[in-house]
This record gives sequence, C-alpha cells and structure tokens, in this order.
Amino acid sequence: MGSKCYPFLFMSKLGQYIAQFLLEDKTQRLTESETGTIGEFIKYAIKNLGIQNPPRNLSLSYDNAKAKEMKSFGYFDPNDNKIWVYVGNRNMGDILRTLAHELVHRKQDEDGRISYESGETGSDIENEANAMAGVLLRDFGKQHEEIYQ
Repeated sequence: MGSKCYPFLFMSKLGQYIAQFLLEDKTQRLTESETGTIGEFIKYAIKNLGIQNPPRNLSLSYDNAKAKEMKSFGYFDPNDNKIWVYVGNRNMGDILRTLAHELVHRKQDEDGRISYESGETGSDIENEANAMAGVLLRDFGKQHEEIYQ
C-alpha cells in the first residue's frame, strides 16, 4: 500500500512545527481544502492544549481493516509520538474530533499521565480526552463552519 505525504509548516508561539499527513492509500485523497482545515485545527488544538512537543507525524488512513483491528478510529502511540486517524467515510467534524482526542492524549503524555492502562474505556484519561475533544471541536467550529458537512 503506497502513501502520500503532505508536509505543512506551521508557525506559532510554540515555535516551528512540521506535520506530515500520510495517506496510506494513494488512490483516495482528502481535498486541499480538507487538509488545510486539518492543518488549521492542529495549530488551534496544539495552542489551546499547551502542547510543547507536537506529534512527529499524523497518518490519515482509509484502512478500515486496521480500524476494525484496533476497534478505534484513532490512536496516539507515545513510544514514537505518532497519531493515526481513520478518515474513510467520515465527515470532517468526526475526523477532527478523533484527532482532538488523540492530541489530548499527546498532552497527557507530555504531562507524564499516560500508562499502559490509561486507554481503558471509562478511565479518567479516556473521559478527559473525550470531554476536551468535544470542547476543542465546538470552539473551533464557531470560526470554521466548513467542518459541518
């Protein structure tokens, strides 16, 4: 399976940040507008969460077999500081909510709060990521109506 890399350079108070959007299936693509919205959301979330060390890369995937295997639409890997998000057949708001959830986990990891058991359904860590993702998405959506497809 091929991958397509979309590099973006963001400037903010946090300094320079380069995110790589890796589409794992090059036959399916997000539009330039959609990747732009995702880039703006990443900047917004990093600033609002106070993330000092952003994820090294972000994989946007159409691999529903992986989503089924993981039983999740996204994950943050603290070992390599990577976020994976399933984007197939999902609207932008849903993709961004998943991305926000995983960015909250990145912040929790920075704060030394992630452990092996952290990802259990109903855990304080998961509940916090769910709640914060909703807040980030709603606040971002007030300025970016395009996320409501």
